[in-house]
Parts: sequence; structure tokens; C-alpha cells
Amino acid sequence: MISASDTFVMPARERLLRTVLSLIVRHGAERVTHRLVAEAAELSPGTLTYHFADRDGMIREAFRLYMHDYQCGLDDALAARPLSSPGEIARFLTTLTTLDPSDAELAVLEYELVSLAQRDTEIGDSVRLWAACLPDAVTAALQAHGQANAEEMARVLIAICRGVEAEVLSRKARIFPDELERRLLRIMQTGC
Repeated sequence: MISASDTFVMPARERLLRTVLSLIVRHGAERVTHRLVAEAAELSPGTLTYHFADRDGMIREAFRLYMHDYQCGLDDALAARPLSSPGEIARFLTTLTTLDPSDAELAVLEYELVSLAQRDTEIGDSVRLWAACLPDAVTAALQAHGQANAEEMARVLIAICRGVEAEVLSRKARIFPDELERRLLRIMQTGC
């Protein structure tokens, strides 16, 4: 049995950053303020200012935490279930793609991140490195399966997934996983 002393307690700074991320999903990065975060975390604005001197730094740190979590999750997922066939690649990409508007939090967060990177050079380089993680992993898997033009194919597959997410976010479309998976597999097999 786990006792109270054995349970994991999230450090205050990380808890605040996770609060920032959840607020970004609900309100957008531009509308997140120290006051809004303090209210959501049930802290005084002074406590928040102790951890984050300015709003922009707080937003950047929250996105860095998200990118770190994403990278660790991607590495763990690939270690647990390597992309051993084109079908597995299609299934993996489908799993990573937001297909239902009611489950779009991560996609919203990522689009907010990319939007901020366009305006904020301090985080832009970090985002470009982070954004290469998935294409690099898919390219390596495609190369391992003898896919011609693996890098180009990875870009096409991911672009399709991003397009699907745009449909889900902008039009509230619901995409069925088996349809997307078949489409990605067909593109890998035929090259179109």
C-alpha cells in the first residue's frame, strides 16, 4: 500500500506551468496573465511573480515543459512499440492525430505554440528542434522499411495529419481513425 509520504508531489513551479498550459488551451496564449494563472492555481499574484518575473517568460517555460513532455512521450512510445511495418507507422501517426473536436486540447496547445514561435525568436529555435522530432522518427522508420524518398514521404504523411487536425479544429469535423490509417497506408504503398 502507498502511504502519503510515498506519493509523488509535483513541485510548485511545474504545477504552475501545467496550470498555464491548461489556461492556454482554454483562452489562448495571448490572454493568459499572471492574475489569471494565480486565480486558477489559487495563489496570490505575488507567489506567481516569485516563480516567473514576467508573463512572456512564464508562457515560454510552459511551452518548454510541454515540448519536453512530448519528446519524452514520443521516445517512450517508440521504445515500447517500434514502428516495425508501414501499418504500424500509419497506426502510430493516426494515434498522434487529433481526430475528434472534443479531444483537441493537445492540438490547440501545439497550434498556440507554433503561433508563438512565429512571433518570439527566443522560443522559435526550440520549437523548430522540437518540431523535427516526429518527422525524424517517421523518416527513420520509413528508411528501415526501404521506402524510397523516406524524408519526403514522412513530410507528406505528417502534412496530411496536420491537415486533418486543421479540419477537426476549424470545422469541428470528426475523422474516423480507420479511414485515416487506411489513407496513410495507401500513400506509403502507392506514393500518392
